[in-house]
This record gives sequence, C-alpha cells and structure tokens, in this order.
Amino acid sequence: MNIRDAILEATRVGAKYIYRKHGPKIKPTNTIDCCIICTPWKKVPRWEPRYDDLVSVDWYVVSEKGSDKDV
Repeated sequence: MNIRDAILEATRVGAKYIYRKHGPKIKPTNTIDCCIICTPWKKVPRWEPRYDDLVSVDWYVVSEKGSDKDV
C-alpha cells in the first residue's frame, strides 16, 4: 500500500509503525520529532523520505502493538 494508506491503517489497528521491505520501522508522529526511524539500537528523529519512499506502494504495517521499549 502507499505510505498514506499504511499510516491510516496503522492508526486504525492500533499499530505504532510502518515499514518497507528491507528497511527500518518508521513511527509517524505529530511532534517536533516528525517521523522517527526505529532500529533495535536507537531512535532517529526527523526522517526525511526520498521520492522513492513517497511514491512507493510497498509499505506495510507492523502488526505488533506495544511500547517503544524495544527501540
């Protein structure tokens, strides 16, 4: 699905993250952190998507719910 639909679906099902295959989890927010890249080691705020990220239709929702303690 496209990035917009993935974000809306994540919100609908209560998931926190979206991702593309072979990429990190992304946590969209309305804070000054913007979209946060979440890896097992750290969080990186203010993700700047490339054109390919914005027009891609291979976005997925991380189905797991829960806290941010694992990132």
